[in-house]
Amino acid sequence: MDGIVLDRIKSLLAGRLADLAARLRAALARIETGDFGYCTECGEAIAAARLEFDPALALCIACARYGDGPVRR
Repeated sequence: MDGIVLDRIKSLLAGRLADLAARLRAALARIETGDFGYCTECGEAIAAARLEFDPALALCIACARYGDGPVRR
């Protein structure tokens, strides 16, 4: 690989790491406020299996699936 490709890979990885760090900080803040495990859009509980897969998730499956605003139940 040439230097340009390696620089691009480094840049992409740095962006992903920064995104992950921000998501984890947000999850920790939700733990501190007692909001962890609840969808930040609709307020419904996020399925335990979903949180086991990715503890930093902030949306329930319905809100994540439709992505253009909270799902009203």
